[in-house]
Amino acid sequence: MPDRGLLNAATLEGCSALDPARTDMELTGVRWCQATFEVDKDAVLDILPCDVSRPIPCYARLLVAVAEGGTHGPMGLAILSAGARSEMMPRNVVVQYIVDGPVATAERTLGGQIRPGKVTLERSGDGVVATIADGSLKLVTVRLPDLRPIDDAMLRWDTWLGWAAGGGGPELVEFAPSAQPKASFLSRKSTVEVDPALPPTNVWRRFRNLNTISACFVEGDLTIGAAQPRRSAV
Repeated sequence: MPDRGLLNAATLEGCSALDPARTDMELTGVRWCQATFEVDKDAVLDILPCDVSRPIPCYARLLVAVAEGGTHGPMGLAILSAGARSEMMPRNVVVQYIVDGPVATAERTLGGQIRPGKVTLERSGDGVVATIADGSLKLVTVRLPDLRPIDDAMLRWDTWLGWAAGGGGPELVEFAPSAQPKASFLSRKSTVEVDPALPPTNVWRRFRNLNTISACFVEGDLTIGAAQPRRSAV
């Protein structure tokens, strides 16, 4: 039998109602990295709803993006999500967003699990360093050394499930990203380092990297499709 999530969605706090217009979030002039890494099983099960199961091994995905412009103007965005299977389909369930920019506008686009913070991403030569902070609390540093150019078609951008306020409480909605790359790279020696000062109960500490699976860096434009009702696999 598959391991099912243990989250009681009724206990979620801070879920916002989505803008009825449901428009795409366009990010232009973007630098972004994405790392996939193995994480603790208990951390994943605690964050997944009961009708969603975990993959083997359990993994998380972290996307860090800094945009020069777009729908909401310049902004930084970090998305931590847990790998899952939902109605037979591979999905990532959002754990937390960190927004460096217009938080209230992001809430109307993305829904819940949003925290204001600081998101940076800098490229120097053939390496990239990204940092994420929640207010004054440093969370994670991502390092992608020894970048190697690749064909854009080698990269995949999976749909994720996020939470938003609904008529009967928090509801899952889907977001489908699409990329318009100008340059794409892989790094085989990447690291995702959680700040050791974080308390053990902090969700970012619980989702610490146990083993890096893959990491990439992209320059171009990124579109986060408007929130859609959760789809069935049939």
